[in-house]
Amino acid sequence: MDKGNNRNKWTVWIAEDDIDVSNSIADLVHSLGVCVECYTSAEDFLGGFDTRRKGCLITDMQMPGISGLELIQTLRRNGHMLPVILVSGHVDVPITVQAMKSGAMTVLPKPFSLEELSEVIAKARKRDAKVRLDKTHSSEARQRLGQLTVHEFEVLDRIAQGKSNKTVARELDVSLRTVEDRRRKVYSKLGVDTLAGVMEIAIGRKYSVDVIRRQS
Repeated sequence: MDKGNNRNKWTVWIAEDDIDVSNSIADLVHSLGVCVECYTSAEDFLGGFDTRRKGCLITDMQMPGISGLELIQTLRRNGHMLPVILVSGHVDVPITVQAMKSGAMTVLPKPFSLEELSEVIAKARKRDAKVRLDKTHSSEARQRLGQLTVHEFEVLDRIAQGKSNKTVARELDVSLRTVEDRRRKVYSKLGVDTLAGVMEIAIGRKYSVDVIRRQS
């Protein structure tokens, strides 16, 4: 297959040491109209994986060298949230639990049908899109939050807790007008015009001590 032509397409990567199994899965994926790239080992996949590309990984739980579980753990340690579908000839509850804890999206018992594969690939596409959207949002949020001064962070921290301007002024020992001015600047730099907009960026986002220190 010509990997160069697939660079901008959503792709299913297959890491499977059994060539017959790999080809069988690839044929099923091809029948769904999805691009496929095959690797005979986890090491080969890691060597050729481009994190900028969109897709999901199908890999065997047991392979010589780096196993499927170890492959997922390696990806997660490196910060890659690529959806991973594990396949195995033997699946039970302990194996499934171990796989999910390692970061697998699901475990498919071999052999599996086209319908089963189609369903999990559809879920992988949705998960991949969500992860990329969240990553973009988080990146933009960090950039915006990075524009705030220490004093503006102090105001942000308190209004994100639902405190009124008067309460913030009292806690920071500044005038109400100063708090209102800093609050306007927070809204402007974050590109929002409501408290709900502030909360969307601030809650669950990392804007605490380490970011404030960089502003000091």
